[in-house]
Amino acid sequence: MSASMDRQRAKKMSQIFRMHGLSLRPDAMKALSDATRGDDNWEHTLQVLIMEVVPLVKGGHVDAAMVNGAHRKLRARNTQRPTLSLEVINAFSMPALRFDTQRHALVADNNPISLHAAAPSKSAMYTLRMSMIEERTRRHDMFKPPVLSRGVVQKEYIAITSIDALLGRSGTHVVLGFLAELEEGVFHLEDGHATIPIDLSEAAVASGLFTRHSIVLAEGEVLPSGVFQVRQLGLPPAEPRARSLEALGNLDPLRPSGSSSSSPSSVMAAMADTSRAEDASGVATENAMLVVLSDVWLDDTDVIKQLATMLHGYEQVGAQLMGSGRNAVPLASFFTFVLCGNFSSPKLAASAAHGSQLRKLFKTLGQVIARSPTLARHAHFVLVPGPDDPSLSAADVVPRSGLPRSLTTDLTDAVKHCELATSPARLVLCGQHIVIHRDELMVKARRACVMPPSPDEPLQHHLVKTLIDQAHLCPLPPTESAAYWQYDHALWLHPSPDVLILADRQQQYQHTYEETTAFNPGAFAADFSWMVYRPSTGEIETSSLGGEA
Repeated sequence: MSASMDRQRAKKMSQIFRMHGLSLRPDAMKALSDATRGDDNWEHTLQVLIMEVVPLVKGGHVDAAMVNGAHRKLRARNTQRPTLSLEVINAFSMPALRFDTQRHALVADNNPISLHAAAPSKSAMYTLRMSMIEERTRRHDMFKPPVLSRGVVQKEYIAITSIDALLGRSGTHVVLGFLAELEEGVFHLEDGHATIPIDLSEAAVASGLFTRHSIVLAEGEVLPSGVFQVRQLGLPPAEPRARSLEALGNLDPLRPSGSSSSSPSSVMAAMADTSRAEDASGVATENAMLVVLSDVWLDDTDVIKQLATMLHGYEQVGAQLMGSGRNAVPLASFFTFVLCGNFSSPKLAASAAHGSQLRKLFKTLGQVIARSPTLARHAHFVLVPGPDDPSLSAADVVPRSGLPRSLTTDLTDAVKHCELATSPARLVLCGQHIVIHRDELMVKARRACVMPPSPDEPLQHHLVKTLIDQAHLCPLPPTESAAYWQYDHALWLHPSPDVLILADRQQQYQHTYEETTAFNPGAFAADFSWMVYRPSTGEIETSSLGGEA
């Protein structure tokens, strides 16, 4: 490298460090030049070094000893055996939350919670959800009132009026509230303080599915009869993950405080320090993939045959070694297979022998996986129960607990890395937050709609938008999807996930809304199709063995 190029690089390095509030001593500049010599991607390496140096700095000055120490750490990390950063989070272990009215923020609730909560917990569930959505909405630029400042032109914003403040006020107002059917055929808006009957006959609807018990923004006016005439009906706006995380502060919505988890894939750490998460195991992240199947009917011989064929294909790829010597690992170490229920056909699920047969079927699944020994030893398998599968909790109430271990002992003995997840299941894979839910959300949501959705978009797009805007997996009445009152927070999509997998019995689809990529893998029992997600690129691949059945 010429002297002029050396000077240009040194100047650029100094600028990058100054952007982080750091100044380089002369000996540190030489150490940095040595550390990045011959590195075509030296700017990325420099950013990683800065993250290692920052905790060591006192007074804002960086010397050669700090740079050399950070460089040694970086080299040691790169020579370690690559491992997949994966964490499976149980819905029932997520910390309970409450809304602090003084701070206007969500905080941890340290009170004990139960599946069989007392009656007041039901209203508390809806109040907490309403508070969360209201705070998100008021943080949005469209609804945030301007800060008064002399000589500054005030921006326009939409003021939200509480329902009890509508009394005696004329003109058009915007109201945020639950869409409730308190009497048959008569809809009301409810915001935790008051309720008001509404007339939707002239309402224009925006995108989304407007279901009973969803939270909506309604624009209209109060008629002399006391009915709120809705002119425009919409969903609350989605909130970017970064803004949600900023509002949460130090609160981790996935893990209880004092959790022993030291996973580098913490969603909070990943959001705050993406460069460190990316560098932690570049080989693992680059080769990681999430293979998702739904409706794996183990009592169907064709399903078992095609599942074995699929696994054999991944076995051949996964047997390739990454690295050399003692640090070499098979590519299968970076594969995660998510098998979603139902794990039996409707015919078997309805029979009296369902429970006794399932133990044999899961033993068969273990035998099928064991025929691909590299996958059985190194790959990760996550099983998510369906609505017809046996569960330690009520099958028709969410969140749904994992499959009973008494039925899956033979499977877990045959597969080294096997997790019996809840539904919804949450994975933190390579620093990305992934939510997986196996239900019939599309069918239930359409059944609970109070108005037909706009025909301008596919139903799948309406569903994804609804869930992200509502920040909830099941914004439905309990007649369609009942929830454990004190575990409703386990169904929240706040902050919004990176990936949302809705394993309904529907056609395959993928759709990106705001910052969330959503997809449905299709029903493996129907056409032997599945989907693959690659965290390194965010790409989703559609796969199928349909032509080979």
